[in-house]
Amino acid sequence: MINYHYAINEIKNILKVIDDYKPDVIFSYDNIYAIIASKIANITCYSSYSSFINKKQTVYPKAIICINKILSYYKLPQILCIADLYDNVKYKFVYSSFDYQPIIDDNIIYVGYDNTYPVYEKNKVIVVSIANSLISANKQLR
Repeated sequence: MINYHYAINEIKNILKVIDDYKPDVIFSYDNIYAIIASKIANITCYSSYSSFINKKQTVYPKAIICINKILSYYKLPQILCIADLYDNVKYKFVYSSFDYQPIIDDNIIYVGYDNTYPVYEKNKVIVVSIANSLISANKQLR
């Protein structure tokens, strides 16, 4: 279940990290608050994704009510299901293959065992992880 006050606090914390580090992109690993924060901050978002999230019929009424309250607070468009949050995510990484999780979407990148990995230019990159973790953010920054 989503707790409104916890969610608002998490989003504010992520927005502070965004303000402090000024990233070019946010990567959300199963963190809908990071997706919402990226929309608020107008920063490109990449996210992990799965066929479960992709199911537009997957609706959790109490969660949707809470998420829409949060979106209203930030003057963002309402959603009908969890999958709607991912509509503006630039790339969705599926940790599987098309054979196991067939999703038709131009923004899907499969990173499963039998996929060919894209080659990127070598640049300096800083990754700030905003994932659910047993290690506090304070300890991660040390």
